[in-house]
Amino acid sequence: MSSWAYWFAWTPGVAVNLILASDYLRATVFPHVNTVVLSLILGAVLYAINARGLQFNVRISATLIILTAVPLLALFLAPLIRPSLFQGARVWPFHFPASHGFPIALVIKWLFVAAWSAYGAEMSSTIFAECRTSKRTIVRGMAVAGTGCLIAFALIPFVLTGIVGARGLGDDPATVFLVPAKVVLGTAGAKITGLMLASALIVGAQAYIISSSRTLYQMSRDGYMPRSFQRVNRFGAPFNTVICDAVVIALLVGVFRTNVVNVVASANIGYLLVFIILPLSFVIIRRRRSRTGELTIMPGWLTPVAFLFAALNACLLIAGAVLWGTRVWLTGVVVLSVIFPLMFFRAHEERRAHHVPPIIHQPPGERSERASYLSDDG
Repeated sequence: MSSWAYWFAWTPGVAVNLILASDYLRATVFPHVNTVVLSLILGAVLYAINARGLQFNVRISATLIILTAVPLLALFLAPLIRPSLFQGARVWPFHFPASHGFPIALVIKWLFVAAWSAYGAEMSSTIFAECRTSKRTIVRGMAVAGTGCLIAFALIPFVLTGIVGARGLGDDPATVFLVPAKVVLGTAGAKITGLMLASALIVGAQAYIISSSRTLYQMSRDGYMPRSFQRVNRFGAPFNTVICDAVVIALLVGVFRTNVVNVVASANIGYLLVFIILPLSFVIIRRRRSRTGELTIMPGWLTPVAFLFAALNACLLIAGAVLWGTRVWLTGVVVLSVIFPLMFFRAHEERRAHHVPPIIHQPPGERSERASYLSDDG
């Protein structure tokens, strides 16, 4: 259930990023293009790239990240070069939209959605099985990803609000960076920024594709999904899982169209479930010996921390699902329940593999049913 919920959590991220990238492209260079159509085209290109294997993905992503970094750095360093651009009164004191008191329900509702992105640094762990690297490098990679997200989620809202204020950011939330970019870099600079941010969102979509497709592949290897999801192409990419993801993304874009917030909210039903199960599982298997004989021990002081995070995520899941409404939580529940027929199908495959009819009077030169079956299914 945890693995399936994880897959459901990240697969809609492809649709969300592609829709937002299309919004930026429409606002800057393609004013008359249909957002849904452009999203589907971008998605087809990304899945074609993903089918070429992980190494090719990394090269493309690195190129897009470098292109994205230039305008973003210009935005964030602008207040240091021109202090007049940043107004502290726009940031502090904080003001909530509610007219009376502290809007706790509003804060919880949006914390529920924010958790989908804030926990997202852990997705870097999904590719380590395909990397020739040491455990120390893996730990360093996780630390860099987490630190980068922490800084970004704190710095970006602070700087952008100080430049244009909350109202400036709220004019068009789908293309929130264009307003401050126009203030700092002018009209031409805003267009360049929009293109670069579209590149950043496309990189994000590619990361989601890698994470979600590898999750289905690993679930099949672990015995939970149909065997067909284990097959890889000549580049080593799990091609059938990539196709499955592409179909789901096309359906999500077709059903939800540009309503990305509801897509995220429904996906987060699965994501928060993962972060309830995950800390509790570490408590259950505090001492575990790997296949290589190495003993992994979780420090005792992390046990109460694990219970605390599980409880907080459980409260956030229940409250957030209620606040976002029936359609959101029902979508999450329906998708999560699909794992059960898939598991039953895999169990049926296993029974067939272990129950092969005996060979009776096999004619010379013909392959037996057993040989044919084992050859086709590995």
